[in-house]
Amino acid sequence: GFDYISPFNEPDGNATTQIRWTPTEILNFIKNNAPIIGKPIIMPEASSFNDSYSDPVLNDATARNNVSIVAGHFYGNGNRVHQNALDRGKRVWQTEHFIANSQTNIGAAMAFAKEVSDAMNNKFSAYCWWWVRDAATDGSNLVNNTGAIYKNGYVLGQFAKWVRPGKVRIASTYNPTSNVYVTAYRNNGIVIVAVNTGSSSVNQAFTLQNITGLNSFKVNRTSSSENMAAKANITVANNSFTYTLPAQSVTTFHQY
Repeated sequence: GFDYISPFNEPDGNATTQIRWTPTEILNFIKNNAPIIGKPIIMPEASSFNDSYSDPVLNDATARNNVSIVAGHFYGNGNRVHQNALDRGKRVWQTEHFIANSQTNIGAAMAFAKEVSDAMNNKFSAYCWWWVRDAATDGSNLVNNTGAIYKNGYVLGQFAKWVRPGKVRIASTYNPTSNVYVTAYRNNGIVIVAVNTGSSSVNQAFTLQNITGLNSFKVNRTSSSENMAAKANITVANNSFTYTLPAQSVTTFHQY
């Protein structure tokens, strides 16, 4: 069965196959009809994560109790902190997007890596790529027809393989060096994901605070020539370590 139900898809869209909903219509539906669906509700999935489609629901005491997840897509906008949803106790998900050419072009793949990293830093609880594979030729696939993984699939894996359900993002200096973006996670082991979008390598220092008993990290990396490649473990001494992040790479430090 389904874990969640989304009654809408891009209610602000222009495609002839999409059903248009106004914010008021969404509010009325969620308020009056959502309970009979019998599953947790995701909404409103606007194409550019337009808060004007979710705020009327969130601002209504009855309607917001019928919603579990506030979600949207990143076509043109939306990768920011959606504070009203968070203030109402709702998790925020990105549920559809893709970046063209990111299967093979490392620059596009790094734009994808930064988008995922930005979303995590902007307090999203989930990031969903458009789809894994179909017949589309617009760059929206993660694997090819034989199941071989594209570069964007490995980039997403740098997050998804180790930032598992139950992980909680913890504070980090997000942009410690030009072109470097860092997010960190705890619960059943510490995970750090460092994205270097620049054209030069960076010798980046890391300092861990309020963490004890951590002596080393396992390391995996995706770059123009590597695909989630296992690298040598890095030693942590006095809660600090320094690591060279290659140009246009995603490096994940993890304990398992």
